[in-house]
Amino acid sequence: MTSSRWGEPVTGPPADEIADLNRQALIHVVFSLVTNLLERQRRRGWLPVPGEAALLELHGVATRFVLRRPGRYRKCSVHVDDPDRDFVLHGAPHREIPRLMRLFFRDLRALWKTGDALDVAAFALWRIAFIHPFEDGNGRTADAFAHACLCLKLGALLPARANLMQAIQSALPEYWRALTLAHRTAAAGGHADLGPLKEYLDAILLDRIGALEAGHGG
Repeated sequence: MTSSRWGEPVTGPPADEIADLNRQALIHVVFSLVTNLLERQRRRGWLPVPGEAALLELHGVATRFVLRRPGRYRKCSVHVDDPDRDFVLHGAPHREIPRLMRLFFRDLRALWKTGDALDVAAFALWRIAFIHPFEDGNGRTADAFAHACLCLKLGALLPARANLMQAIQSALPEYWRALTLAHRTAAAGGHADLGPLKEYLDAILLDRIGALEAGHGG
């Protein structure tokens, strides 16, 4: 976890430029995280589940030089309203975030034992976005953490061009519909319907892996 102070937050075009550079760095950090944990598996015979330290480190990379305190849970309220995607989200009250994140990691560890790679990736992607634990960079951090979970459950580091972080950045309508459905079913008091989100992740991965194989064959 990073605890550095960068002074006043950067905004406007410079912040966008820094965020783009951070996205590239984030890909490498995720690959390093997965490689590290897979090596632990080789040595110890069991696979560690990525935890809070990993999540906070990924957020720190995603928002470094943009937020004053990257890699920290927020201490303020957030509200996301995107009329273009018919997407509205009220993040969890900031005082509830530590408790909700403890529950998230508990549930992730339980799902790790019973679910498949797409189950854990879809759950991580949705739950982090639903809690919205950070002041900014929630989407980038959720994408990165979900991709790490996917690779670790598969037991292999996927090729750079077949990563969820780049695929999800395209923000296709199917992705937003699936994420919105998960949010709304959870907010209604029931279990989040992650079926469409899992199907979406499966489709984009198959598409990217298929494109890689076709390119290699040529």
